[in-house]
Amino acid sequence: MEKRVNPNIQYKKKGFVHNTELGPLAMSNRASNGVTTSAFSFQTTNGYKFNQWVYTGLGIGADLYAVQTFVPVVLSMRGDFSSKGSKIPFYFLEGGYGFNATSNDVDNVRFGGGATFSAGLGLKLLFNDNTGFVIGAGYRFQRSSVARLALEELEDFNRLTLRTGFSF
Repeated sequence: MEKRVNPNIQYKKKGFVHNTELGPLAMSNRASNGVTTSAFSFQTTNGYKFNQWVYTGLGIGADLYAVQTFVPVVLSMRGDFSSKGSKIPFYFLEGGYGFNATSNDVDNVRFGGGATFSAGLGLKLLFNDNTGFVIGAGYRFQRSSVARLALEELEDFNRLTLRTGFSF
């Protein structure tokens, strides 16, 4: 007997795409002051899907580390490995700049932003038309600068990501 597909699910071949995701950024980096820097990420991306394999968009978010806060602005590229069924595996690549929004309460210390990049795999679970719940896992990199007096140090945050959210 053939498995019936939900008639309310329609795979979107091209057009406008929206993703909103959030989740932890996990790893055991330590900041320059010795604090373990656990983190949380939120991001929303809007773009255009050209075909099953490529859709691009611009994203903005907030990455909240223990000692610094970033506002990443990224160019996102995603693609689906399948166009059939209600479980669609996908890939994602993102790159851009993370603006440092850390409020500074210490004289002679200035925080700066830097390059950001992420890549990973995920699964979209379609539940109505092309709307779906997404879960993804991957790697995220964020560069930062900390200037103390006349000396500037670069700090790199390397994280494993686990994000969940919605897509349409």
